[in-house]
This record gives sequence, structure tokens and C-alpha cells, in this order.
Amino acid sequence: MNLPTKEMPCRAIWIRGGGADDEYADFFPEVSFRQGHRYTVRIAVDTDYNIFLDGKLAGFGQFSDTPDRLIYDEYELSPREGSKLKLTFWHSGIDALTHMKHTASAAFALFEDGIPVPGGCSGPDTRSSLCPSYAQHRRRIITGQLGPGFGCVSPRLAALPSPAPSEVADISYSAVLPRPNRKLVTEEPIVGKLIRSGRFAADAAEAADPCLLMTHAKLTDFTEGDRPAASQGSEQECVSLNGGDLPETEAKQPLTGSFYLFDVGTETVGFPELRFRNPEASSVFAGWGEHITDGICRTVIGSRRFGFDCLAAPGDNLFFPALRRIGCRYFQFFITGEPEEVEFFFHPVVYPVAELPSGIDISTETGRLREKIRSTAVRTLRCCMHEHYEDCPWREQSLYTLDSRNQMLAGYRVFEGGNREMARASLDLMSRGIRPDGIMKLCYPGGVDRPIPFYSLAWFVQFDEYLAFTGDTAFAAEKMSVLTGLAASILSRAAREGSHAFLCPRYPESHGIWNFYEWSPSMSGGACGADEKDPPFEAPFNAFLAVALRSLADICERTASAEDTGLLKSRELSERAEAYRNIADRVTEAVRRVFFDSSSGLFRSFTDRPGAPFSVLTQALCVLSGAADGLSEGTRERLEEVILKNGNGGAEAVPATLSMACFRYDALLGLGGREFAPAILEEIDRDGKYMLDRGATTFWETIRGEADFAGAGSLCHGWSAMSAYYYSLLL
Repeated sequence: MNLPTKEMPCRAIWIRGGGADDEYADFFPEVSFRQGHRYTVRIAVDTDYNIFLDGKLAGFGQFSDTPDRLIYDEYELSPREGSKLKLTFWHSGIDALTHMKHTASAAFALFEDGIPVPGGCSGPDTRSSLCPSYAQHRRRIITGQLGPGFGCVSPRLAALPSPAPSEVADISYSAVLPRPNRKLVTEEPIVGKLIRSGRFAADAAEAADPCLLMTHAKLTDFTEGDRPAASQGSEQECVSLNGGDLPETEAKQPLTGSFYLFDVGTETVGFPELRFRNPEASSVFAGWGEHITDGICRTVIGSRRFGFDCLAAPGDNLFFPALRRIGCRYFQFFITGEPEEVEFFFHPVVYPVAELPSGIDISTETGRLREKIRSTAVRTLRCCMHEHYEDCPWREQSLYTLDSRNQMLAGYRVFEGGNREMARASLDLMSRGIRPDGIMKLCYPGGVDRPIPFYSLAWFVQFDEYLAFTGDTAFAAEKMSVLTGLAASILSRAAREGSHAFLCPRYPESHGIWNFYEWSPSMSGGACGADEKDPPFEAPFNAFLAVALRSLADICERTASAEDTGLLKSRELSERAEAYRNIADRVTEAVRRVFFDSSSGLFRSFTDRPGAPFSVLTQALCVLSGAADGLSEGTRERLEEVILKNGNGGAEAVPATLSMACFRYDALLGLGGREFAPAILEEIDRDGKYMLDRGATTFWETIRGEADFAGAGSLCHGWSAMSAYYYSLLL
């Protein structure tokens, strides 16, 4: 399918001769707005866009999809006579976990009273140019998940390009569709609170890496009434934003100036805005973070770089980069020279959905604590959903099946309407990520991949939960071939005979596959050998496979009983459901036979690592699969104790992490029903209070917080917000 279409009566275009990686371009529709008319604009771009009406941001936030689908947004504009419309587009061109590289392209169509405006619809006559407000073609990566960052330039320092006619982009689409969920909005900007400022001195040779420069800079805090040292004038030149080496004479001189550290007050996600007045041209180095454990933002963590740089002109400067969301609580910038009237604002970007009342009794101290924990969990969920669900807004912004399963389940109970549009759009996006080898990609629509087979199983579970909440059998019918095809691919690897019959062997890591379960000893994958001729078997995967197959059976049964499935025969679906349940039962029996260790009363995790510690997650998954059914009462009590105490501090088994607490809780509720509700609630209270007492405004990736993962632990992670779900379920 090529443009124009009825929905998008325009052509996909780009700047003439452009299309290099990490490129920013401005487009100037030639329209004359008239009073008394209704104007709407539809827009789509390969990476992201900003709509500016009379210089003010009027739209942003491209829904990221696969390159063959054009997803457009629609905005209603409120122009005056003489208003000017400008569109700024970013073409990444670089694969990341959040983005598949596309051909550089932009498409937009302006309508007046529902009729396309010729000069307002993208085509070869549309005038365009490189955007002077951004540094071009630098490919500086923030993280492998996020892809490239940005650098800003004051337009007064740039050579303003002359707009010229565009060229048609050579692309086609399998579908042209409206956005499948709600458009993002900005909330009232937050005024940053200045909590630290002073002078800095840094090695000019590090200016090509702003984050490294800020990390290594020597800082001297201002005292009361102190002011920056006098400017060095022309002897201190601005640092090139294009990463070129400074002349040797300059590189030997240190960069000096002032630094400012602001607190936004809470973990949030959005766009930064810097304002200041400078007597001369200057260089700005900015960074962000979730904490200030190091005294300033931790902008360098291994290869990760959480920062950007700007070239500022003499006089008033305003930098408002709105093409890349950042997640943070703290923001800092270092400015060469002597700035005045320094201000920082943060513009939160949110997915608009209303919160349901909690129903928690706050007349007691425990109730008040639970209300605070729940509200923090809801804030965590809000920070972790934009175009789709995100694991964390600071480091990744990636859509995973397992992470989003937790977020969906909580959202059904805490958001108005269960946030079903977001859940459906994310499930649909995942359905387009089946690999040639039959398992699902790691992230969607990611162009970088290291699949986790365990996460493929989570998709069946979260799809079943979505269907149970919404009754959306038409969507299930639409995706049935994907669901059953994925199951067939996984089951095709199962052993047919022998002691391991019905179990699926471990996927070979030599193929770039990651046999990950959780961030705990022996369960994070990557440390095992890859025996492709005689691969070993793993209990967590196969126990969860049985759970996933029963979820798929539920999906088939619900779809079979619906009147609007249309595409599928109910009898065939009912037969499939029965077959999946039978296979799940055989898998469960095999898990019990192969992995249960009668001497300890626990399930081992691996057939090839008898010395590996027992895992609480493995026990929980085996219980959920039904593998503990039929065991002696004493054994079941033993499992209850280990799961309830989460391994007794590791003495009996490796504790499960925050992300996997839901499997522990569900296993306990399955073993003992409401009997375990008080203990589950007490643990949620304890973990939530632990984080709140340490200043958390959102819940952490793991209980170790920022110290985990060699200093890269996230302090806002969607999978850790399940307290909101269990409070709703159990209170």
C-alpha cells in the first residue's frame, strides 16, 4: 500500500538528499489559516515528531510500530489568521530495543472542515530543511535499549538552512491505521528546586562525552552570597557539538563555569526545559538521574550515557528538547561562563487515564501506610506507560511480555476501564514479534534482539487475563493463529520419549537466546553451557509452560463460546482447548517426575546442575503448574514454608525477586487460599515501607535499589507495582 490513501491524502517525504542516521528535519506547510474553520492534522513519522503552531508545542509522541505499518495521530489545531505551522521530525535510523530502523519518512495531512488542504499535505512541493536546533548525525547512544540521544544548538549560532522542496520517500505499507490507544499529553510544568550549585573545572578533552565530563569534573559548591568567577571571555571557546577534537592549545586549558542541580520532587517522565541568560556564547552539559547518591546525577554507568549538550548564544537562551522523553527525578547542567537568571522546568508527559478509588480504610496507621504504598504503585504504573507499557522510563522504556503482564494485571484494578486500550495495543504489538525460530522477540517493536523463551510463555498468560477482564473475543479470534502457532513452535521441541518425555529442552544460548528467569543466582541465564546435541531441561520453563498451555486452553474456550468469533468454528476451538489441557497435564507430570527431590522436599531447577541452589521461584512455578498436587501433606507444608518465607533469607532456597513476587503470592493462595492473605499483605507492607522510608516516590527494580546491576538499578520499574493489585484482591 502506498500513500495517498483516504485516511492520509498525502505522500511520505523527507528532505532532499537526507536520510542519514540520527537526522533532524523541519517541514514548513504553506497554508493560510482562516477564521471560523475547523482544522485538524494527521501525522506519522518513522521515529518521532513535534508539531509547533506559532512556536508552541501542539503535538508529539509517535506510536512506535513495525516499519511496514503507518500509524498516524490526529490533532485538532486552534490557529489564528496568520498562524505558522512547523513540523520537526527525528529520523533515528538505528536499531534499539525500543525501535526498528525505518527508511527516513514523514507524512502529514492538514484538513479544513474535513477537506484536505493542498499546501498542508506532505508532498514533493513541501519545503523542508535540516533542523538547526539539533546537532545532526552524531549517533551518540544513551543506552542500547533507548538508542541515540541528542544535542541542542541555539538557532542564533547555527547557519540557518534555506528550505527547499522535499523528495518522496520510497516506502510502502501493509496498513495505514489510526493510533490504537490514547495520545500522550503534557501536564503543568514542574519548577525544579535548586538543591546544589557551584563552580566546576573539567578536562576540555572530555567535552566530546558530556556525561564523562560531568562525572570527572571537580566541583566547588557556592557559599551564601557567592557568585561565579569572572568570565574568561574569548579565551574559552564553545565546545563543538559534533564531537570534533579541540585544537591542542585549547585542549590543555580546563573548562570552567557553573553547575546547577535541580530536584523535580518526584520520579517523573517528560521533557526538560532550560532557561538562562548568558553574556557570551557558552557550552552546556546536561544530565539526569533517579538519585544523587554520588552527590550529582550518575550520568555514566558502563557504556550508558544519561546526558546531552547544547551550544548557547549570548543573551537569553531556551532549550526545550521534546523529541526524546527522559525519566528522572534530578536534573543537572554545567554552563561555561557566568549565566544569569538560571531556571529549570520539567514537563511531565503522561498517558491520560483516570484512577479508581482505592477503597482502603485509612482510619488506622496500617491503612494509611497501605494507601501510600498503593498510590506509589499507581504512580509507578503511570511512569511506565506511554506509547506502550515500559519496564522503566529512565534506562530502557522497553515493552517486555513479563513486565507488561504485571502492569496490565494491576491496571485492570486501579484504572478506569481497566486501561484496556493500552493493554490491547501492547498485546497486538507483541503479536508482530514472532521470530523465524518460532519464539517471541525480547522487546517490541525492537530492532535489537536477545529473546527470552520464558517471556514467550508469559504472553499466553497475559492474553488470557486480558480476555477474562475484557471479554474481547473478537481480538482473540484475530490473534488465534499467532497464539496457536507460537504454542506449536514451542511444543515441537518437546522430548517424545524416554524419562524426559513431554519436557522441552533448554534453548541453545549459542543461538543468541537468553534462558533468563529472574535476577537471582543461577536463575539469570548466560552462565550455562550450550549442549545442542543433548540439551538439558529446566524446571522453571516447563512448569510455566504448563501454566501457559492452560491459559491458551482458556482462551480457546472463551473464544469458542462467543457469538462473534466468526472466523473459527467453536467445536474446533473446544477440541484445541481439551488438547492443550491434556498436554499441560503431561508436562506437569513430567516436571514432578524429573525435578522433585524427595530428600529435600523441593523441586530442583536444572537437570545439568545438581549443585545449583534451590530457587523459590522454581517452587512457586511448580506449585502453580500443579506439580505439587498429589504430594504428601508434609511436602506441601514444606513448599508452603519455603515460598512463604521466600527461602528463609537464602538458607533454604534463593529468594525470588520483586518482579516474581506475584508467582509466590499466587502459589500460596492456590495452596492455602485466604489463609495466607495476612502474610502476603504483611510482606507487601514491609517491602513498600522499606522503599518509602528511603525516599522512594516510585517502586524499584529490585529491593537493592540503585546499587544493583553495578550501579544501574532502576528506581522506577513497572513490574514492582503489583502491591496495587494485591491490595485490591485481598483487602
